[in-house]
Amino acid sequence: MQIISYDLMKETLQDLFLACSLSGERAGICAGTITDSTFDGIFSHGINMVPGFVGRIRRGLIDIEAIPEKKDVSGVIEQWDGRGGIGIVNARIATDRAMEIAGRQGMGCVAMSRTNHWFRAGSYGWQAVNAGFALVCWTNTAPNMPAWGAARRSVGNNPLVIAVPHSETPVVLDIAMSQFALGKIKIHARSGELLPVPGGYAEDGTLTQDAAAIGSGDRVLPMGYWKGSGLALVLDLLAVLLSGGLSTAQLADLGEERDVSQVFIALRVPQSGDAAFADRAVRDILDDFHRAPPLKKGDRIFHPGQGVLERRERYRREGVPVAPALWKEILDLKSG
Repeated sequence: MQIISYDLMKETLQDLFLACSLSGERAGICAGTITDSTFDGIFSHGINMVPGFVGRIRRGLIDIEAIPEKKDVSGVIEQWDGRGGIGIVNARIATDRAMEIAGRQGMGCVAMSRTNHWFRAGSYGWQAVNAGFALVCWTNTAPNMPAWGAARRSVGNNPLVIAVPHSETPVVLDIAMSQFALGKIKIHARSGELLPVPGGYAEDGTLTQDAAAIGSGDRVLPMGYWKGSGLALVLDLLAVLLSGGLSTAQLADLGEERDVSQVFIALRVPQSGDAAFADRAVRDILDDFHRAPPLKKGDRIFHPGQGVLERRERYRREGVPVAPALWKEILDLKSG
């Protein structure tokens, strides 16, 4: 593996995106978001997605100049049109706007139609907690997962984020409705390493930990079986009803995933303004959570987001490992 520093990765990506005709501001936003995700240890939705992102830009599937616009307002809920723009940029704008509304009203919701893949969903949870807000956000996707008991893909894995601020240890839950994120399955398929638990179906319909076999069968497993399947469905329903955008079923007709529907709900916490109470309440809950003894001696119990903070500190200090072939591909894209 090749060790890359934070500054080198961000500068290289920014230069690449400038070469793809993104404005300086947008190139910086995308480079910063992707580098942050990678240095948080989320390779599958960080540096690994860059070649595909560049390819979509060069094929004209993303409007790099589009500016999202507000379409409608109902109380604390705003409906926006992403206009086929850059998913990262649109999601950051939507999160900022939801927090702006929540700062005045206690809660703010921005539902956006016609946007694109936002890379790592958790990026917007961290954006919110760093500003002192809680956030619930999700996206629908093209159908990439069978509903529980179904023989074909009919639901999206519809990533969901729930983020809670804290002065020292924010809690940021970032989960897809599949047992494993599709990016993680691809990483295991390339390496040949088995998944820790079954993550999908092989071509013969049996559950398997072999990521390559899941890829050939094209059937990932909903998390919690019927529970993940049902949650994926209701997230799609709410994304469509709030944004007025396309559903998972309609996204299937586009050929390649684009124009997805997303929802961002920011909450001002604490509502009473007693920040000391809020910090203490989160700390007490986390302390109790961590007092539970692990099943295996030497193991640790992590709350959502805790591992990210630890990886972030280590990788920023030591640099992050990147596959040489991937880094060369990125450099070639930059020069070509």
